[in-house]
Parts: sequence; C-alpha cells; structure tokens
Amino acid sequence: MLLLFLPLFLAGGSFVVASYNVENLFDDAKNGSEYDDYIPGRHNWTSRMVEIKLNHTAEVLCDLDADIVALQEIENEAILARLQKRLKRVGCPYPYRAITHKKKTAIQ
Repeated sequence: MLLLFLPLFLAGGSFVVASYNVENLFDDAKNGSEYDDYIPGRHNWTSRMVEIKLNHTAEVLCDLDADIVALQEIENEAILARLQKRLKRVGCPYPYRAITHKKKTAIQ
C-alpha cells in the first residue's frame, strides 16, 4: 500500500483520509438484512428516497475531497456499488471499494 502512495509523499503533496457515517445507506431491495424502518415500501422508504440519499451522500463525499474515505452504516455491497457509480457520474470518482461481509446483518 505504501508503494501506491509513495510518489505523493515524495512530491510533498497532501494526503487526506476521512471517515463519514452515512446514517443508514440502505437499498430498495428486500433481501433479509433490513432494519424495519428501511424495508422497501414501509415508513416511506422508496426508490425515490434511496436516490435522494445517494445524491446527498455523493454531495458530501465530493465536498470532502478526500483521497480515502471510510464509510459507516452501509447496508451491503449493492448499495455501495450504486454510490460508487453515482460518485463517478458527478465527477468525483473513487475507483476502489471494500466492505465487510457479515451475513444477515443490516449494516456492514
């Protein structure tokens, strides 16, 4: 990992790492890992609400302008992939992602 960022350090540039709690970034698919409040169709959790949440999250991450971001409260790989695509579309791509893999839990 150090070799990946070595040129940045040698050039004297800045390197920003951020942490951001997205506060329940859930998708709109019922797959058994939802909290009751985020079951699609209940409590106003709809595809439209997911899109709004993705837009707001992407806006915050773009404003952070960090080199690496650690996110908390992501439901699953699918919603993380959607966020990554949204970030690319709005012009602040994060080309790499990783997620924990806990089975039958609402937040990774």
